[in-house]
Amino acid sequence: MARVTEGQVAPAVLCCHPDVADPAFAPFPLEKWDQQGGDLGERMYRGAARALEEAEGVLLIGSDCPGYSAGYLESALAALGRHDLVLGPARDGGYVLLGLKRGERALFRDVPWGTGRVLEETLQRAEELGWSAEVLEPLWDVDRPEDLARLRREYPAISPG
Repeated sequence: MARVTEGQVAPAVLCCHPDVADPAFAPFPLEKWDQQGGDLGERMYRGAARALEEAEGVLLIGSDCPGYSAGYLESALAALGRHDLVLGPARDGGYVLLGLKRGERALFRDVPWGTGRVLEETLQRAEELGWSAEVLEPLWDVDRPEDLARLRREYPAISPG
């Protein structure tokens, strides 16, 4: 989380699940919102829609990607200035970053979350909506036990004990 907030690229909000009162979120000096909705797609849609009430664009990023940098986020914001949708692909077929200028529930509904088809499905839906899209360089995220081993090797200061 510190890698994202240190760069101060844009205002940041931490969307919390199950809710902001969970003690795990207390150490983070950010504005916090409860995630609303049942599945991941609905929670992402609602968070994006809420942010877009106050901003011209939003970057949704997962907390399980250690490779974010201020430069990566700045590239995403620049791409969002040129396109309707920006995706930072995960090496496993999902994505670690999603940038939007407007909320569209169809982009998030019935997505096969947790599979290698998430990025492809999202790009297809963007095309169906008539949206322009840019795909950034891929990063890896922590989804599986082997990812934890990599996290410990490459980021010992932030890896779990």
